[in-house]
Amino acid sequence: MIVNEIEKDLVKPKRIIDLGCGNGRNSLFLARKYGSEVVLVDYDKSMLDWAVKLCRQYEINFSYIHEKLENIACNNHEVIKKDERYDIVILSYVLQHIDPVYYPIILDFCKGMCGGYFLVDVFWNPCRCRPHELISLDTINWYGLTYDELVSFIAPRFKILRERIVTTDSNMIINILSKEGVTSLESLDSHHYSYDYTHERRPIRKRMERRNKIDNVCEMPFIKSLYEMYPSRMDIVLKEIREWSNGQLGNSSPLMAAKILWLCRCNRVPVYLEEVLDGFSITLKHIRKILTDAEYIPPLRASDYISRIEKLLGLPTELVKDAQTIADQIKVVDGSSPRVVAGYSIIKAASEYGTDIALKKVAQALRISSVALRHYQSRIESS
Repeated sequence: MIVNEIEKDLVKPKRIIDLGCGNGRNSLFLARKYGSEVVLVDYDKSMLDWAVKLCRQYEINFSYIHEKLENIACNNHEVIKKDERYDIVILSYVLQHIDPVYYPIILDFCKGMCGGYFLVDVFWNPCRCRPHELISLDTINWYGLTYDELVSFIAPRFKILRERIVTTDSNMIINILSKEGVTSLESLDSHHYSYDYTHERRPIRKRMERRNKIDNVCEMPFIKSLYEMYPSRMDIVLKEIREWSNGQLGNSSPLMAAKILWLCRCNRVPVYLEEVLDGFSITLKHIRKILTDAEYIPPLRASDYISRIEKLLGLPTELVKDAQTIADQIKVVDGSSPRVVAGYSIIKAASEYGTDIALKKVAQALRISSVALRHYQSRIESS
């Protein structure tokens, strides 16, 4: 939508700010296309590091802010100067994770910065919460933001140009493109969207086939193991895979494996790619195209893998805290695997803690090569 508007106006964006940038895929796409300067904003250090790495890789002029959007909107920030304007302000898949009490402040903040287009994307899943419900799953908030509610915040602050709403049994996706101005609510078409599950009645044989397939997945050893370690998160994963499976006409093993991997990553379950492939008896080449077409598989942080090793090896809490601190202090933008960083951090913390943990044992638990872990250890300690 935004590329069509830019091409129509024939004015290339010079400056973009990406609020809650994640890996920066939206702003990086536009920056590469139009040669724009980018400001990246995210509170998740691993995602921000990933976006920074990509900006450097593509030689994009950028700066970044590691801070919560709520704090920036309330207190402003030295990088975002007062009255500074941007040609594009991106707020993609962020609002659903924020307490709605902050919405007016955040959108006023966005309005003050917007000197061109304002792009908002929202995604939430009825598996997690109901419309207008705010819940917390682990450390992540989810809010059931509806189209009508979002428009009520945007319309007084921006002129809505285009919108797109996608609803399925398990997804609510809202995309709105706007620019400077005000939108009259009377000018908007009246829509009614259902935010509740509506299960299509399918032949009993088909339903049984899907149920058997999901039951088989639930019985896989790696799924059972993950469920024992992360019961609340895996409840969500398995509920979502059931809902997704209900809407699919064919659930091939590669497609199911890719979906399991994606859902685990989205819900911060530290699943290993290798155990997914082994569980479904497939190879990477079977799902490589599916993962490539998906474009975005959320990465896991070293801290996520440290959490898994803590559960597998029964590590002391203080040792784990030290390992988390060590991992946070290591810059992973050099391309190092988060699993390798996690392994090194555990071994380093164990030595400082006075506990002897065999490197081979940690490597096996992480399903990585002992050689790779030793090489990373020597590289870090010699630098």
